[in-house]
Amino acid sequence: MWRNKGVAAVLFIFGLASCSGDDIGQGTVGYVQGFFGAVAADEPNAVLIGRDVLTAGGTAADAAVALYFALSVTLPSVASLGGGGVCLVHDPQSGKVEALDFIAPASAQTTQGATRPSAVPANARGMAALHARYGIVDWRELLVPAERLARFGHPLSRAFTRDLQLAAEPLLQDPESRRIFGGLHGGPLSEGAQLRQLDLAAILTLIRTKGAGEFYTGPLARRIAEATQSAGGSLTSDDLRFFLPRWRVPVSILYGNDVISFAPPPAAVGLTAGQMWQMLTTDDRYGSTPAAERPHLLAEVAKRAFAERTRWMAIDGNTKLPSAALVSSARARQLMATYQPTRATPISDLNPPPRAFRENAAGASFVVVDNFGQAVACSFTMYELFGNGRIAPGTGIVLAASPNNRERNPLSLGPMMISNTHVRTFRLAVAGSGGAAVSNAMMAIAMRTIIDRLPLEEAMNLPRIHHGGVPDIVLAETDAGKQIVQGLIARGHRVREGASLGKFNAIYCPSGLPGVEADLQCAVAHDFRGAGLVAHADE
Repeated sequence: MWRNKGVAAVLFIFGLASCSGDDIGQGTVGYVQGFFGAVAADEPNAVLIGRDVLTAGGTAADAAVALYFALSVTLPSVASLGGGGVCLVHDPQSGKVEALDFIAPASAQTTQGATRPSAVPANARGMAALHARYGIVDWRELLVPAERLARFGHPLSRAFTRDLQLAAEPLLQDPESRRIFGGLHGGPLSEGAQLRQLDLAAILTLIRTKGAGEFYTGPLARRIAEATQSAGGSLTSDDLRFFLPRWRVPVSILYGNDVISFAPPPAAVGLTAGQMWQMLTTDDRYGSTPAAERPHLLAEVAKRAFAERTRWMAIDGNTKLPSAALVSSARARQLMATYQPTRATPISDLNPPPRAFRENAAGASFVVVDNFGQAVACSFTMYELFGNGRIAPGTGIVLAASPNNRERNPLSLGPMMISNTHVRTFRLAVAGSGGAAVSNAMMAIAMRTIIDRLPLEEAMNLPRIHHGGVPDIVLAETDAGKQIVQGLIARGHRVREGASLGKFNAIYCPSGLPGVEADLQCAVAHDFRGAGLVAHADE
């Protein structure tokens, strides 16, 4: 059964108790026999839809597809059809993990009158690729819930309302955005208000009935490109036609009998977090470090990882050096050779010094697992909150901003996954958002869960710190505690308190999944820093 202390009250409030399935058959929402899986995501309405797909006997990929399209309706600020992302998928048949790259590129050329350059919408084709390889439920059934949410409306969740309030002043200057997201008195809609998106519902109807390809070719693609250009965007029909998602080999690290998998560049969290993992675990450095020293260790490891990112990252965001060498234990030992337990290493001593990049903290993520051990972990971005701040008229699609090297980039994308290829089991998936802090926070969660063996929710909720290389400052969450802050300052770190560092979703099965039902103890958690939900399906 599922173990997740502290979540039971939330499950009860939202009515997530599953039914026995004695009088309904597989493929029907509500059908449950034993453990059927779990889902955690940033927006509650979408979580419930993912849960329903699992209880109907769908795979984790099926649930992920339905969940994503629901997010495009309920959390369009960071997961609109206009954006892109990356997923990791554990295949229980082969025991391997694959990476699905559908990161939204910039338009091939800036169209005349493009005052708000936009990215090429990538999510629909990304989800189609996921479903084609790993789904079993009919595509049309998976899109029905999202279409209904858009057509008949849904109450605004706290998660979306927070984003709307943050962006309201510039966003509502756009007439189309004001028409959809504006309230009666000129301000934004408030939490609990009913939101209907009829134009978006019509687009989802076409994707449901004709497939995702309809979005990228033919009359609908021309309609979307023209609407984008009328909103000041830079999208062309050719941009849509030629975009294709890619299945890629993840960055992988052996750890005992397990494999740690990360998304490959240009989703730069993968190599950055991979190097951090190797520096922390090689020669049991993290496990043998006293608790009082660990914040210092995490900050020093982060400094080195971000300096390394400057070394391996090319202008186009891809790696210039072999990933396997970068995440090797030999390289980890070289990087940590200058580490001192009692003194901070000045940035000037690192070679090369870290390069400064602005990484937008806005994003969305989810994790899903089914009873067969198929797992999906995804991260999404619009490159800015509400993308370029425009909606393509007549489509309801919030347009993603056009990416660039400095300010809007996929550097903070990238989930992680732990599996055992020998026995083909899944153990851990973590995905999140939060800009440059994602790598640091994800490693803190992983270390506390895998090495310290803390309950997942406790590992998720403990205070975090972050060092991004440049500027040479350690960010500490407000509740990090005087002892941690003073310990960092005593070692020569400059510390700034107050930031909220990342927002994550995670699933952890210590004994592996699939497994013996009697021994199955899995946990699912959503970061209290967000306003999402977790749901699980079992008797």
